[in-house]
Amino acid sequence: RAAMAARLELERERAQEQQSLRRVIAAGVAAHDLTTTLREMSNASVGLGGSEACSVEIWYPEENSTYLVAETSIDEWTGDYPDGMRYDLAAWPTTRRVLTEQVTVNVLREDPEVTPAERESFTRAGTFAALMIPLVVGDTCLDVPARLRGARMRLSAGNPSTWSSTCA
Repeated sequence: RAAMAARLELERERAQEQQSLRRVIAAGVAAHDLTTTLREMSNASVGLGGSEACSVEIWYPEENSTYLVAETSIDEWTGDYPDGMRYDLAAWPTTRRVLTEQVTVNVLREDPEVTPAERESFTRAGTFAALMIPLVVGDTCLDVPARLRGARMRLSAGNPSTWSSTCA
């Protein structure tokens, strides 16, 4: 019975994630402008893989920076960043890697590859884990970090490449 209950719970979680993915797709199709689309994507992504916050940043490689264009979180989230906030990628090498190599990166705040500056920012915002997904829309590359606070686990992405291509 316990195994059956665990399997049913896993299937319920998968169904919820699939429903959220459909909302992400619908947001992209229904929205009329890029900013609205990205806000809807952020809204629909909270909860995927256990995420409690989701941001969307647009990359400007000529400036070596990203700009926050949308952020959504659960009510209890402690981080709060204004739209338009600039991130200099010299201070965010993990984000830069996601964008330049177009790879999905799943990190814990305490992972050795996280720089001291990134770790301090994660700590200040209450972020314990981040799943960073690059999305390419035409000539624009977006960084979509989903974040989890407090827990001692990585975010679940299922198959990150499927999540990213579905979001795009």
